[in-house]
Amino acid sequence: MRDAKLTWDRQKLDEYLAAPQSRVPGTTMAIKVPLAEQRASIIDYLASLPGGAGSRRVPSSGKPVASLHEWRGGRRCFKTLGRFRTRRMKDKAVHRRDFALGVPLIAAAALTIRRVAAAVPTDPLTARPEAATRMRRDAIAFLASLSVDQRRAASFPLSANERTIWSNLPVAMVPRVGVRLAELSDEARRRAHALLRASSSSQGYLKMSATMRHDQILHDTQTGGLFGTGAIVGSMGVGNFFIAAFGDPAQDMNWGWLLTGHHLGATFTVAGPRVTFMPLFLGAQPDQVETGPYAGESVLGHEASRARELLLSLSPKQRNAAVLSTQSFRDVVAGPGRQRSLARYEGVPASALDDVQQFLLWALVEEYVRNADFQPAAAQLDAISAAGLGALHFSWRGPVDNPDAPFYYRVHGPRIIIEYAVESGNHIHTITRDPKNDYGSDWLGLHYQEHERG
Repeated sequence: MRDAKLTWDRQKLDEYLAAPQSRVPGTTMAIKVPLAEQRASIIDYLASLPGGAGSRRVPSSGKPVASLHEWRGGRRCFKTLGRFRTRRMKDKAVHRRDFALGVPLIAAAALTIRRVAAAVPTDPLTARPEAATRMRRDAIAFLASLSVDQRRAASFPLSANERTIWSNLPVAMVPRVGVRLAELSDEARRRAHALLRASSSSQGYLKMSATMRHDQILHDTQTGGLFGTGAIVGSMGVGNFFIAAFGDPAQDMNWGWLLTGHHLGATFTVAGPRVTFMPLFLGAQPDQVETGPYAGESVLGHEASRARELLLSLSPKQRNAAVLSTQSFRDVVAGPGRQRSLARYEGVPASALDDVQQFLLWALVEEYVRNADFQPAAAQLDAISAAGLGALHFSWRGPVDNPDAPFYYRVHGPRIIIEYAVESGNHIHTITRDPKNDYGSDWLGLHYQEHERG
């Protein structure tokens, strides 16, 4: 490839994809892309990528875009696109089986992305397609990094009720679906983290990865007490989180994926260009690391401090409405299998708050919603606002003046449920739901039945 010294344009790329050996005699790429529409989609997709091939656009005019040497032999195009890594044999030849898998998948993905970009949503949660496109690329790359058996274990139809199999409990107590992180190669684990980053904001990614890391700390330090030292403790730790895909991100406009394990249930849905990230269960034990090199690290500190700021800003009359009991709930109410358990609002309505207090309430809402990538987060905030800021309610259970005592709070409105519960001093559960669109059910027209799992 490098020795060919070609200058690439759309026509030469099209010729190469149609007949690699004819365009570049001696190339190790043996897989042809016979359909013109697929070739055009691949070239358009490569041209849209930032960096690599995408840094040198492929214009329709046919103007040369880069030398073959600058484009790193052309093969970087395929690596960049979904990171379909080519396995190299001892003579550094490209493994044909990987291209056999990658090229049709690339073409299908490119066609799907073009269809997504052309879709025009009418729901208030309208978003541009970039977030969905990023998730799609990394989901395709993750699935391509799995073995055949792993891919089979991780793949389900979008309508499958396995989408609801998540829990806050350890895996030994509630088995999960999908493929376990401990069973993946390093490459696949990197792809899994890339997918999680593509599906969340920087703060959301750090919270979810910290939840897994703190579960490893719990695993390493738990030697007795509630969990003992047997199978339950053995099922904790970063290797005991599971990933499952629902639908085919390379072929389907609508699809989703799930990351679940102890104290983590992250559900992502793509419906054309739209993305939602609820329900999202995040917990931590320990929430704050007390000893060792990570002493002081906290997973959910802002969720507590922002709520307390709002609580302390309330007047006596407002506090009387907001504080429902001095006794705390020790868990969230709308947990796994209890998505319909909160039928009525309680506490002080946002309409009874002044501007500063409403600002503090909105900051609390954003702390949860902005765990998602910026586009779906902004769209969800728009939906909450469109339903009426005054319709939000804030309630508190537990002591007001003792920050060390367990407490529980809730933010509830037509398009958001937020719950935070201190199960013990350093053991936190939270959940975020959209009463109208959990699992993207409103967009998809699908009904998912949760079952109580913890």
